[in-house]
Amino acid sequence: MMLKYCASLPIICLAGSFIAWAQVAPDAVAPAQIVVDQGSGEQSESLTTDRAEYTITTEVVGTGVLQLETGFLVESAQEARVIHAPVPLMRIGLTRRLELRLGGDGALWERTGPAGAFGHASGLSDMGVELKWKLLDEHGRLPALAIAPSLSSPVGRSGFSSGGYDPTLKLAWGKGLLAGFRASGNFNVSSLTEDRRFLQRAVTLCIEHNLPLGLVGYWENYTIWPRHRAGEQETMWNTGLFHAIGKNAQIDVEVARCLASGVPHWYLGGGFVIRRPGALWKW
Repeated sequence: MMLKYCASLPIICLAGSFIAWAQVAPDAVAPAQIVVDQGSGEQSESLTTDRAEYTITTEVVGTGVLQLETGFLVESAQEARVIHAPVPLMRIGLTRRLELRLGGDGALWERTGPAGAFGHASGLSDMGVELKWKLLDEHGRLPALAIAPSLSSPVGRSGFSSGGYDPTLKLAWGKGLLAGFRASGNFNVSSLTEDRRFLQRAVTLCIEHNLPLGLVGYWENYTIWPRHRAGEQETMWNTGLFHAIGKNAQIDVEVARCLASGVPHWYLGGGFVIRRPGALWKW
């Protein structure tokens, strides 16, 4: 019964973002490049985010940190368009290596059908809870490793909900490369509900590099199979930019092209991240 309260998470996240922004705004005035902790084992003061890529990093936010990552996403495919806004992710630092994550696809607006005969639907998506545990720091030729088990609960509106409790296990890795490039990737396994349960796998690969003017660019491939119980595969190519604002905020934009069953569609999105260090506890 308490899981039903997850449906209000987008509103809670937005309210929290305004409170957090008011508290960190004095520091968030000068742009700065994102610096990746190469695994010294010390808690990094640099901002580490999981936006805007679909690949989650091996980094956690740190003890006592409260971090909101949110934005919007527009999906366009032939005669259908779906808007996701806001897309919330709240990250809560439990220890130096463990964080609690709450989020989902947020509120959705869908329009389908040919011009002049549109159909409309809207509602909240399912929401989930996840733990990210950083297992290993990067050391020499060995990559950093993390795992992230999660459970999605069916609190969304009919048509936007799977109707079941869907578990996922993610294995994340990250490795610094030559010339300032950095690679990261995930291997995910999910048990999803669609009439009856089926097993879905996903593999991602993301390359990042610092650019002029304090920008960071990324290029990503994301492949899932089967996309639905019917068995087809979906491959997405995604690219974007993000830019740090001071030590505790970031903005980003992304564009992606997706191929599924021979029907291409596009994604366009943007968002922001805001962090409140020491908002919870320190130990």
